[in-house]
Amino acid sequence: MIYSIEYCHVYTDKGVDEQAENSITILKDVLKDIREEEFELAVMVDDYTPANCEFSYKQFIEFISARNATPSILIKESSLLLMNEVTLNRMPEGKLKQSYITYISGKGLHPCSLFVATWYLIRLGWIQPGKLETVIDTGFRVADRLINILPVHFLEAENKASKILRSIGVPVSKLITNIYIEDKK
Repeated sequence: MIYSIEYCHVYTDKGVDEQAENSITILKDVLKDIREEEFELAVMVDDYTPANCEFSYKQFIEFISARNATPSILIKESSLLLMNEVTLNRMPEGKLKQSYITYISGKGLHPCSLFVATWYLIRLGWIQPGKLETVIDTGFRVADRLINILPVHFLEAENKASKILRSIGVPVSKLITNIYIEDKK
């Protein structure tokens, strides 16, 4: 069994915050729980929503490396943009797919939930990754199960992404476990 564990999701306009630090603490607990199973650590930096922000990937890598939490793969979310089309094409015709097409054509932006679904499909090997813009890639491996350590404010996007995945036939409850970090008060 190979686990892909995502943690430390940051936005380029906000940088590293307390939730990033907390996700690394939770990551270390998760790694104790899976013990001898194979795993890959994955980080996605949101450079799409807060586009054109100054963000030091070098400092971010130093931050996670200093905590012994260097990922196997670190990608820029914007690199999933073209892959979102693959996800949309995999969705069956109907209201759900049409709602995403309407959203994209109306706003000129892709919603977070579509990026999430695409990222999960890639990590599970349901779609080929194409040309991901990686900051770190020590040899991407397809996972059997996903564990995601996320801020609780991602819950709505995660639920919408799950709808996309289920529409494609992904057995979400068997393959994906999300652990949520409380938002700062």
